[in-house]
Amino acid sequence: FGLSTKSIWTFYPVFPSVTLFLEFWKRRQAELEYEWDTVEFLEQEEQVRPEYEARCYHIVVNEITQKEEHVPYTTCGKCVRMTFCTSAVLFWILLIIASVIGIIVYRLSVFLVFSATLPKHINGTEAIQKYLTPQAATSISASVISFIIIMILNMIYEKVAIMITDFELPRTQTDYENSLTMKMFLFQFVNYYSSCFYIAFFKGKFVGYPGDPVYWLGKYRNEECDPGGCLLELTTQLTIVMGGKAIWNNIQEVLLPWFKNLIGRCCTASRSEMIVPRWEQDYHLQPIGKLGLFYEYLEMGKRAIGFSALWHNLNLKYFSDSIK
Repeated sequence: FGLSTKSIWTFYPVFPSVTLFLEFWKRRQAELEYEWDTVEFLEQEEQVRPEYEARCYHIVVNEITQKEEHVPYTTCGKCVRMTFCTSAVLFWILLIIASVIGIIVYRLSVFLVFSATLPKHINGTEAIQKYLTPQAATSISASVISFIIIMILNMIYEKVAIMITDFELPRTQTDYENSLTMKMFLFQFVNYYSSCFYIAFFKGKFVGYPGDPVYWLGKYRNEECDPGGCLLELTTQLTIVMGGKAIWNNIQEVLLPWFKNLIGRCCTASRSEMIVPRWEQDYHLQPIGKLGLFYEYLEMGKRAIGFSALWHNLNLKYFSDSIK
């Protein structure tokens, strides 16, 4: 009963939150289409990206119109580009899985060390000895290391995903954003939630039988859950990863631009004592970037999955977005 309850409560927040997000977004999209008079907007009216047009060296015959068209690559070249891009994304996903396996090996090895040394070095009260157990110390340290690896991989892959999409050379800006969204969302979903899925569904399931345990690398016995289940460890993992991610995003998106703008205003005021008009002050603000609000919508999609209702109630992300 405990295992089935854990699985149900792990899956439960996924479907209602995703369904509600999609339905409310469709309603908002219909309202914006009506207000902006783009209900009958046709996709073929969208302009071709300049980066695409600049590479149109090859001439092919359109099978429908029987007219010559300029394209940046042949059919074979397109297959090579798609194969390369898909292989690159799969390589990074496999790199995430390898990092999760490394965290598992870390848990197995460090738990033995904490079990042997931690009770000897704790000289505090009985309450500290009660809560700071080898299992808790292993879980917290592994979650912190997992969070650091997640953020490093995420920062590197953001640049790699843009390079892969530029190499893929989509025709329109919509195709470009759709391709980049697929790459970023797939990677970040696996990156943020793979360790949580391991704890929720795989940890403690392959431990063997009494007298015949399962060993990793021939010497590490496969880790097991507490007698009460892995829910506490899963909560620790989610709290550290999601809480650390929210703090890092606020530092990167709010505090850092505010600090840069403050330095810029101080330098401008020191050079001139004249009253600077408002439009000139806005000109010195931090640029929004060519992708605009792409990362904000991507963040909304990620928060609509899993246990994101906890962070929705805090309204921390919405508060920081309003400041920006």
